[in-house]
Amino acid sequence: MNEITATKQVDGEEYSATIVTDLGDDLRDAVEKFGEEVIYTNYKRAVTITAQAAIRRMLEQKLDDKTIADKMAGWKPGVALDRSVDPIAVLKAKLSGMSASEKKALLADLGL
Repeated sequence: MNEITATKQVDGEEYSATIVTDLGDDLRDAVEKFGEEVIYTNYKRAVTITAQAAIRRMLEQKLDDKTIADKMAGWKPGVALDRSVDPIAVLKAKLSGMSASEKKALLADLGL
């Protein structure tokens, strides 16, 4: 048996509910209970969401398509991607959204 809990803010108040359900003990049991198609489509959906999240993190760093494709080429579901952050790329991305006066104020704040 598995417990699944969800929470939701409604009108400023947090609500929570928990259900107990049988998702199976392992892959074989899950396939017996729900069928291969259900298991595969849910697996594919979860993997897609995970990959999209990784791609979005790279887009936030303003990486180009080729760099993203290269980083994702060796990715395997269930294995975390290297989340090394290029501080220069992050700084450039943040600065690119600032006006000239905001950049000037920031540099003055930093004593530069």
